[in-house]
Amino acid sequence: MRELLSPAHAVSQHVHRRLGPLWSAAAVIGILTLGGKAIGLVKEMLVAARFGTAPELDALLMALAIPTFAINVVVGVLPMALTPAFVAARTRGGLTEARQLAGTAFRQTYRVMLVLAFALAALTVLLAELPGSGLSDIARQRIPLMAAILIPFTFLQGASAAWTGILAADGAFAVGALATASLPTMMLLSVLAFSDSLGVTAIAVGLVAGCVTQALLLGLTLRHRGLSLWERNASLQAVNRQYIPAIAGAIFTSSCGLIDQIMASALPSGAVSTLSYAGKLVAVGLGIAIVAIGTPLLPHVSRLVEQGEWLALRTFQRRASLVVLAVTVPSSILLAFVSEPIVRIAFERGAFSANDTAQVALVQSYYMLQIPGQFLAVIYARSLAAMRMTSRIGSVALVSLFVNVIGNLYFMRRMGAPGIALSTATVQTVSALLLFVLCERLLRERLRDGDPQFPSLAPVVAPPTS
Repeated sequence: MRELLSPAHAVSQHVHRRLGPLWSAAAVIGILTLGGKAIGLVKEMLVAARFGTAPELDALLMALAIPTFAINVVVGVLPMALTPAFVAARTRGGLTEARQLAGTAFRQTYRVMLVLAFALAALTVLLAELPGSGLSDIARQRIPLMAAILIPFTFLQGASAAWTGILAADGAFAVGALATASLPTMMLLSVLAFSDSLGVTAIAVGLVAGCVTQALLLGLTLRHRGLSLWERNASLQAVNRQYIPAIAGAIFTSSCGLIDQIMASALPSGAVSTLSYAGKLVAVGLGIAIVAIGTPLLPHVSRLVEQGEWLALRTFQRRASLVVLAVTVPSSILLAFVSEPIVRIAFERGAFSANDTAQVALVQSYYMLQIPGQFLAVIYARSLAAMRMTSRIGSVALVSLFVNVIGNLYFMRRMGAPGIALSTATVQTVSALLLFVLCERLLRERLRDGDPQFPSLAPVVAPPTS
């Protein structure tokens, strides 16, 4: 019977067999990430009970704001450039070549993050001293201390992101999610143990302790798998060529949320807060799901690209897209219908009134409509990154930024705050469609030409110097 199977049917069966382990890995990562989020929620409740809105807490949040944004933009996209390169090196040259590439990339990351950590701390202190910042005198006095304490946080988060990406590419998916949970865990323990003596500083100390714990777990796992934390013999030209457009794309994407808040400020009072509350639960759920799916997906499609299995890649994309649509479309509609009870359970207490619940639930129901587009975009963006086409991802992100502005202007004039949420859903749908068209066009070209070569990663390892 095997001889009677058509090549397309054989590829379809091959892809089907690979989907099982991929979904299993996604489930494990999702469960671990959900556990970390649950611990983080308990930590937030404890912090609120212990410190409320104390000026010292303002100082900590201010000291965290700029480093967190920079980490999300500069470090969050690093696996998009590094993972395909690592998979290619492992496929072509084995563990030795992959070890050299990873170690050299780590070395570059350490240098960049060390400079960035001190620069961001200095920038935070400088901005806090500007007139009109609205910070209390106590917060201003505490910010330099908080910024100094958080310097290791910035450095270690950068290193951990690079290590997590390589471990995922090497098949160790769960350890990254498990290590990430150490941050809220250590913060929770630190607040419980030291909040009476250290005050808000206990949160910062716990955060740094969590970063150290996370780095130890990841570093020991890397060494156990035979990977080096420091090398200097590999060329990173191809990695950097993909990394810079990925950063640009991340900046454009991150700017959409900022633009939403700025434009919402032109609406009647309370619109910004309504958008914030409405987006919280959606963002948490999407964040967990995207990490769970995206982490094992990128190494998988990178291997297909490196092996030139274009038909298998296209079949996988289409099948995964059908699964995503079959699950997320009815789920997003259902969640939109039950938005009000969700908001009531999560927020309606104290100063948060029934009227607030109705307004936030309406906006949240429109935010739910972005779910299918978000999931599809994860699939196609990972495929483009595996094909070393991060510049195309950046272009789509730029188009999406303009669509976001136009959509906000159009919908908010007619609907108010719910219009901004509907614009966000529209942007995600447009982005997913553009990424899909780009992927299909590139794969059609490869299948037509029979040419397995995308922009090459070679030379991965630099020749030895005399």
